[in-house]
Amino acid sequence: MLEEVLDDDSPWRISDKHVLRLFVAAIVLEEPVLGEDHDEIRWLHPDELNVVDWLPSDRLALAAVRRAIEQRSTT
Repeated sequence: MLEEVLDDDSPWRISDKHVLRLFVAAIVLEEPVLGEDHDEIRWLHPDELNVVDWLPSDRLALAAVRRAIEQRSTT
């Protein structure tokens, strides 16, 4: 089951043709699998979200990511 992370600003525009959409999903594998479109992939604790050099368009969505994490940790 996927649940879209929604915010007043979502989806976040990353170019004239593309938008960033975020989804919460259940973990089914122990380790994330790197795809060809990314340089690195890893699990982050919510407190570590600021240690990544996010792309500017990704930074716009971080507040919504934090809220989604907080909502799920209190339910």
